[in-house]
Amino acid sequence: ENPAKIFGLKGLGNLNEGFSADLVAVDLKREFRIDASSFHSRAKFSPFDGKLVKGRAVKTFVGGKLVMDEGEIVAEPGCGKIIKAQTKAEE
Repeated sequence: ENPAKIFGLKGLGNLNEGFSADLVAVDLKREFRIDASSFHSRAKFSPFDGKLVKGRAVKTFVGGKLVMDEGEIVAEPGCGKIIKAQTKAEE
């Protein structure tokens, strides 16, 4: 809840009725090797590329809908929206 408050994200950061159900399920025991070429972003590089790490996001929900499952995007493009954080200067 605090990160949502800090960034002024109204309707986020809480699991109560009326709030957006944005959740990430993480398997804290799962090990995996970072592969920057598989990133779902424009940047295909990372200083951690090839590093073995522990803890992996296994499911991601946005607005209560499954959007990523085991590293694969399962939602239709454009199903989400960008929410701009409010900074102290904008208050």
